[in-house]
Amino acid sequence: MSLGAECYLTSMCFADDVVLLATKAKHIQEMIADLRAAAAERGLKIHSGKTKVLPNEAAASSTRLPAFFEIDGEKYAVLGPEDSTKYLGRKVRFNDPNLAEFDNRVAKAWGAFSKYKKELTDRQHRLKDRLKLFDAVITPTLLYGCESWTLRVDQQKRLRTLQRKMLRMVLNAKRRILTPEPSSATDVETDKDDGEDEYSEPDELEPWQEFLQRTARWTEEQLDKANLQQWTVQWRRRKWAWAAKLLDKDNHKWSAVATKWQPLLHTDGPCGRRHARPKRRWEQDFVDYLRVACPSELRHWHELAADQHWWESHSEAFASF
Repeated sequence: MSLGAECYLTSMCFADDVVLLATKAKHIQEMIADLRAAAAERGLKIHSGKTKVLPNEAAASSTRLPAFFEIDGEKYAVLGPEDSTKYLGRKVRFNDPNLAEFDNRVAKAWGAFSKYKKELTDRQHRLKDRLKLFDAVITPTLLYGCESWTLRVDQQKRLRTLQRKMLRMVLNAKRRILTPEPSSATDVETDKDDGEDEYSEPDELEPWQEFLQRTARWTEEQLDKANLQQWTVQWRRRKWAWAAKLLDKDNHKWSAVATKWQPLLHTDGPCGRRHARPKRRWEQDFVDYLRVACPSELRHWHELAADQHWWESHSEAFASF
């Protein structure tokens, strides 16, 4: 893969986790064979069961790929364009990769919540301690690698809803029983998500919408008291800080080069964006913020991110934008 540089990106390595990149099926087979030979010289072996070949949609449609590649008697599975695999804890696929990883982090967060549910919801522990535990084990699980996320508006809303739903369980939020005397209203627990309760009369319980609005305000108040932040705010703050790290003048890594890639300058074929609902770019959050908050700023966001003082001064404004 070339990003307009003088060399091609053919591999990414982190300890014993390796990604190979090629433009043709025969090339990837040759690269796997070379990697097997190099590993064998050092007494290592490539695990065929954990090695996956993930073609993009264009490669899958132009070439009829087999279900697996056989190299030196070992079979390596070839996935479809809709399939996914994992690399360094991140779910990777070509078709809507951002949604795939977002769903993966949500599932991981629910898994962590289930693991610590007893401690998180036990009223014998102080609420302050339970919120700290929530921020220590659930938040890092969900926001792992969030600096690279590109979230749509509906996904940001889903992130806020998910945090509130978990916090309602931590706070043991319950729907109120409505009585003629408002002062004597009490709370009851319900697991219904549709606003109806099969064990009570419809007019006995607080309306579901009012319950959600009341407890949403309550969760935000408790977060403020515990000096904790909403996940959407943390995501934007981390993304803003990572942009400055990428655009550092001493950073010559491929991740930094990719932010400046202009595909139209490095190809003879058509590569324009589709007209109907083009995929959202990672940099779009910065572009939207600068257009609204800094309309008089003429510099490109790359130049602004390289200006450490300017970029840090706008960190909080962007996080709450």
